[in-house]
Amino acid sequence: MNTDFNYKPNNFLFNYFFIFKGLSDKMKLNLKAFAIGFTAALIIYIASIFIWQIGFLAPLLGGILVAYIAAENYNEGVLDGALVGSLAALTAVIIAFFGVFVINTSGSSGIDILSFTIFGALDVILGAILGSIGGLIGYYLENKIVSADNES
Repeated sequence: MNTDFNYKPNNFLFNYFFIFKGLSDKMKLNLKAFAIGFTAALIIYIASIFIWQIGFLAPLLGGILVAYIAAENYNEGVLDGALVGSLAALTAVIIAFFGVFVINTSGSSGIDILSFTIFGALDVILGAILGSIGGLIGYYLENKIVSADNES
């Protein structure tokens, strides 16, 4: 058994469970910034249960935060924002699925599950799009603030 901390076995399960570490190595993803953006987006998704009009702000704000904190160029801002937006949307869809179908004891038909799956997939796609827009805005804001600080 290798006791080296950086040992990375080449098997499917290791790569599956450490996908964020792999993404972090390949994309230079700042996991602290990702956690902040993801948490903010998830909190807004949960708050949108009570105020449904703010649901679209979740991936947008998550993308802005992750790009503002960690993006070095606009490509990273867009990719980081899309990743945060889509994963937060996917998590919100999973939470809603358990709330609707698992806790609900009255039963549901196959059509309900099919429509929930279709709208869940659309939510993840829209989360990626809004997250990438938020990432672009976050990168732009970070560069404007840094350039304004340098000028004065």
